[in-house]
This record gives sequence, structure tokens and C-alpha cells, in this order.
Amino acid sequence: MGRRHKPEEIIAKLRQVEVMTGQGTSMVDAIRSIGVTEVTYYRWAERVCRHEARLGEAAGGAGGRECPAAQGGVGSDAGQADPEGSGAGKLLSPSRRRQCVDHIQRELQVSERRACAALGQHRSTQRKVPRGRTDEARLTADIIALARAYGRYGCRHHGSTERGG
Repeated sequence: MGRRHKPEEIIAKLRQVEVMTGQGTSMVDAIRSIGVTEVTYYRWAERVCRHEARLGEAAGGAGGRECPAAQGGVGSDAGQADPEGSGAGKLLSPSRRRQCVDHIQRELQVSERRACAALGQHRSTQRKVPRGRTDEARLTADIIALARAYGRYGCRHHGSTERGG
């Protein structure tokens, strides 16, 4: 088991990676230079982001600064769109997780094994080919036909004077 880093050391190393990537160093090389694994770096970045988000909520603001992980890192659940900008959402469906792993592999040039480990995606799920239903189009057409034929069947009609109980 490796040594435990103090919070101030973690912040310093995260800032060091930010500076190095700003100067044109690749993310992978910058992370290696601080002496930790990519998974550890992204775990730290996610933890700092969550902490800053909580501080921002307590102060009544959005937190001000974007976290390194929120700028396309693995730990931030990359690929999640958050319209309010309040925080990263969960990657619930396997298809969304597959897309994120593929994105991380392309952007950071890392192996499938590393991307899956960082996102918590099982590799067998990553490789499984999703199969759609063969009768999906027919079922959709039948539902649309029923909706046209019966309209709001089963729903209360709000315009009537008669009130049912």
C-alpha cells in the first residue's frame, strides 16, 4: 500500500498537473511526473471537485472555478450534460458508460483496461454488443395507432363539468 498524501500535497500536485498541461505537456505525462497513477489523480480531482461544489453551495454560489476533472477528466463522469451546472450526474446506463469509456480512450490515449477501471465499468459490459428488439418498429407503430384511435383513453378530461370520484 502506498503512502498517504496530505490534503495540501494533493492540492499542490493537482495544480502542478494543471500548470504542466497548460504548458502543452500531455495529461498522461503530467500525471506520471507527479508520481501517482492516473486513477489516483482522477480520484483526487473528483474529490476536490465535490468539496468545492459543497463549499460553493454553502456560500450560495456556483463555486466559481471549474475543476480539472470537470474539464474532460475521467473522474468527473465525463460526457454528462448538466443543464444547471450544479454538478456531475451519474452514469447509469451501460450504453452511456460505454460511450464515456470510448471517449476517454480517444482523448487520453489510454487502454480500455485503464479507462474502465477509472470509470468503474466492467470490461465485459464494455465489450458486450447491445442488441435491440427485432419487433421494436412494429411495437412503436402499434402504440401510435392505438393513441390515434383512442386519444386520451384512461385519462380524465379536465374540460367536463361532471366530476368523477
